Amino acid sequence: MAPFLSSAAPSIRAALRRTRAEAVRRQLEGCHLVAGIWCNGLTVRQIQDLRGALPPTARLLVAKNTVLANVFENTSWSKLNPCMRGANAWLFVHTDEIPGALKACREFQRKTGLLLNDFVGAVFEGEVYGPDEFQALETMPTKEEFFWRRSYAVIVDYFRGQPAIIVVFSKQVGMIIFLFDELCS
Repeated sequence: MAPFLSSAAPSIRAALRRTRAEAVRRQLEGCHLVAGIWCNGLTVRQIQDLRGALPPTARLLVAKNTVLANVFENTSWSKLNPCMRGANAWLFVHTDEIPGALKACREFQRKTGLLLNDFVGAVFEGEVYGPDEFQALETMPTKEEFFWRRSYAVIVDYFRGQPAIIVVFSKQVGMIIFLFDELCS
């Protein structure tokens, strides 16, 4: 070792490892879903294309599984540890628009013919989803859709049994209630 180098100075590799870990920690802030995508055989260009196809609220990172395991340690995301085998890219979704981000990945798979590069697992709201359970995530309603469906159900229940009332429900306009008797008289 050269006399001017101190053994206390951190190595470049350690600094890079800390930088990568910090990037993963930043992605976990406000994250709703983390999903692993098997990316064995994908080129850099294909990964860049996939990143470009994602909505702005989703982010795709390629990081070592050990870095992720260390960051996920003692968090609800640590349930993904069994999925951390092989070459994976990690999808971080920062909104409740989960189906949109997953749909972008599926469209990319179909468009490129890379159907083997599928999801390896995900954690959403503390629950682990295996590769066979992604259909539930892809078809789930957003919070806004859930709100509108629930509002519609409340209005229908409120007016149930009252004759001649029409409830018009539109996502763009909101809820408008017309009393049919008043319009016809």
